[in-house]
Amino acid sequence: MTSKWTHVVFIILIAAASILVYYKTIRTGFVGDDVPLISGQADFLKDWSNLKTVWDKPFPAETYESIPFYRPVITLVNFINYHFSQKAAHGYHQVNVGFHTANVILLYLLIFLIFKNELLSLFTSLFFAAHSIHVNSVVWISGRTDVIACFFILLTAILFVKRKDHTGAPRA
Repeated sequence: MTSKWTHVVFIILIAAASILVYYKTIRTGFVGDDVPLISGQADFLKDWSNLKTVWDKPFPAETYESIPFYRPVITLVNFINYHFSQKAAHGYHQVNVGFHTANVILLYLLIFLIFKNELLSLFTSLFFAAHSIHVNSVVWISGRTDVIACFFILLTAILFVKRKDHTGAPRA
């Protein structure tokens, strides 16, 4: 059953399932910490000269936490996201759904690389795509930390498995 077209069809199916589960959230506005982190920081996010401070200073937003908000990758994504969608919340929600969909596809690939079983990869990815534990991370713009971290973790795991498979032994 292993063929390139089987993988293509399964990836399209799981991507469609992921988008279908969360497509209505794209019309959701800013909620909770989204206001101070995104719409409340429009002046900071719209100024390209602030991009240089993403890596060396905390984000200048006040949240419910008493500690500085220093998450440079998340701030960078918010910065770039702002320049494509301005103050419109739907652009931020589209990016979150996009990261979640990418995570579902990466999970499919990782499971297939490890177990070499398309159906196991398909059902695992569909379960991951639709599981309710992801609602906060996908719907809440301030929760995008989880979907972005998951993206890099899955990508790293895939690269690790591919590297190990490539040589037949772990790298010394």
